[in-house]
Amino acid sequence: MKKRTYQILAALVLLAALFVASALTVAAARPVNLNVNGNMMAWQYQEPIRVDGRVFVPFREFTESLGGYVGWHSGHRQASLFYGNHVLVLTIGSNIARLNGYNIPLDYPPFLLNGRTMIPLRFVSEAFGYNVGWETSSNTAFVMFPGAGHTTAPPASNTGDLPFIPLPPNPPAQTTPPATTTAATTAPVTPAPTLPLATTAATAPNNNSDTAFIRNISRAPIPFENHPETTIVALRTPADTNSLSYIVEARSAITSVTYFVLDNRLIVDIHRSISTLVGPFYVPNGLFVSELRYSQFSRDPNVTRLVFHVTDALDFSLSLSNDRRFLTIEFHQKFITNLALHTNMGVDALIIGGNQSPTLSYTMDAANRRLIVDSDSALLLYSGVTINDATFVSRVTTGTRANGLAFMHVYFACGISLPRVGSFTNRDNSTMLMFYHAINGITYVPERRALRICRANGFTMNTAQVQHRDEYLLNRYTLTLPSLSVPLAQGIAPAGDGFVNSFIITRDAQGVTHIVFDTARVVRFVVEETPTAYYIIARLPREMYSMVVVIDPGHGGNDPGVTRNGVHEANLVLTVAQKLTSLLNQHDNIAVYQTRHGNTNSSMLWRAQFAECVGDIFISIHANGFSNPAVHGIETHYTISDGEAGLAFNSRNLAQIVQRNMIVTTSAHNRGLFRSPQFPVIREANTTPAVIAEIGFFTNTAEFTRLTTANYQWQIARGLYNAILEAHGIIGR
Repeated sequence: MKKRTYQILAALVLLAALFVASALTVAAARPVNLNVNGNMMAWQYQEPIRVDGRVFVPFREFTESLGGYVGWHSGHRQASLFYGNHVLVLTIGSNIARLNGYNIPLDYPPFLLNGRTMIPLRFVSEAFGYNVGWETSSNTAFVMFPGAGHTTAPPASNTGDLPFIPLPPNPPAQTTPPATTTAATTAPVTPAPTLPLATTAATAPNNNSDTAFIRNISRAPIPFENHPETTIVALRTPADTNSLSYIVEARSAITSVTYFVLDNRLIVDIHRSISTLVGPFYVPNGLFVSELRYSQFSRDPNVTRLVFHVTDALDFSLSLSNDRRFLTIEFHQKFITNLALHTNMGVDALIIGGNQSPTLSYTMDAANRRLIVDSDSALLLYSGVTINDATFVSRVTTGTRANGLAFMHVYFACGISLPRVGSFTNRDNSTMLMFYHAINGITYVPERRALRICRANGFTMNTAQVQHRDEYLLNRYTLTLPSLSVPLAQGIAPAGDGFVNSFIITRDAQGVTHIVFDTARVVRFVVEETPTAYYIIARLPREMYSMVVVIDPGHGGNDPGVTRNGVHEANLVLTVAQKLTSLLNQHDNIAVYQTRHGNTNSSMLWRAQFAECVGDIFISIHANGFSNPAVHGIETHYTISDGEAGLAFNSRNLAQIVQRNMIVTTSAHNRGLFRSPQFPVIREANTTPAVIAEIGFFTNTAEFTRLTTANYQWQIARGLYNAILEAHGIIGR
């Protein structure tokens, strides 16, 4: 059976357990057609399906055909649609939709099918003013915008499709995000799904947050308070406030404020308000906001909308005055507070730091041997930088432009070729410019995930003699090359394809060449040879091995686990894990990864996420302790329910195999299986079968004695090894 079959089924069961089986059966039996304004739709990826008399369509294909813009936020499993003046948010598995800031209940939640978000056709169509009908004889749904020019109206719906649910009379009782809120004063309000919105990863700028472009750092949410409708009478921009703040003035108290982020737009809605604003409003050039628009977004209920077109990634905050008449939208200025130049292995690195990572643009002025660096949003509070024995950089000058934003000129020494330039945004609120040698004949090819070394000038090497060192817990992978016919140039270069961040080519004192990859995820490298080049290719473990196993020696570091007579659980289970790994390493078609190799500690969530990202199965090894010293034996814990019969191989299946094999090899007392959703280390490994193997009790004297002997540790390791081989026979590719 294909390895991922059970994972696809698992996602479907978890997200749409009530109806997915019937949906797949009906869809397979008779395709569903969709006619939009008289034209039959053709589907590129996923056709519509029918579930309990309701038509579900793929979100992106359908809504983009209507002229909408779709975004996907993988972290929150959330799809968003921007259509005209409307914004719709749907969350996978949630029975609450969010339309223009309002919560609307759904009979059925959206779900994933073949990687596509499936949504109820009638709900989405009627939300944006379309009429929907159904013709049973042709199995066709009709969607028609009023006045679209049909000669005949589509047939009336006769199968009970999901009815459109009107907007609630009151705006939501919270500002989002954060998700927490103060309770409303009168009618109860349904809580909203997690916000903020974000764009797809492909269009999101390079920053370190889940939000597409900017993030809210407000000190507190704006609570809902039930006030009479108000009037917006004024809007003061930074030209009026002498700050980076935009202040909205209302005639009386404001009931509610919500916001969302869509691409490079911050959209703020003021509920129960009528706008009397007259623009356009002057926006200071270069200070974050390129355009400010406003509108009476809706009537009955009345909502005033402000749209800020933002020019750079930054923080902002929202706040109301005590009398709730003044809403402040403040963009937080970036500052450059330090500059430092470091040189290592022939590479110069200029680190530019501040309260947020500065966004930089730069151009090479070859005639004057300098790099002109402009900050897109940061003010300069630091001007000095010391140059000591740099490879390329001779001096750095700083200054400010007319609007106060910073610039730098980086001058290069004469007598050497101009360097290549790379930029990296760090997680410590700094941006790094790197200057390095042009590595002639060596390039990174993102579409192949490969470092290409040209064979020109007689360069050859024996690929079978390349040595590999995989330090995956440090995000580092090193290849040591055999004796080379022609030495490789040294230097550093970025890759940034989601698999490799950058690579460094160095030669040590003995003249041996090393290529060190800074990896973005767990990969292994293979070396391939062609008549014109060598390719060092990054591959995921699942692409190279028929099974990938993640072994977690429990505890570690400042968490020793159960302790007796100076023996720590963390050390003992690490020893068992190492023995198990040595057994698995005998199989070329099985890859094994450990979450730790020494006395270190990491969070339970990280261990689970690592297993889910890398492994086909996950085994966390622990030892037990109990107040009653007579209790002894081996037990195995898992998380999923017994009733998930649709899965080909799940955590319970793995637990059964592990428990049985450990009992056979050790002859220990069989304490059986336990469903234990309280353990995050296995609970959070959502798509990977995961178990905890409790190999015995420290608190039982006889069992503790056995656990501390090498022979018994090998028996446990052998039992786990046999269990993994049995699982491999079921789910291996």
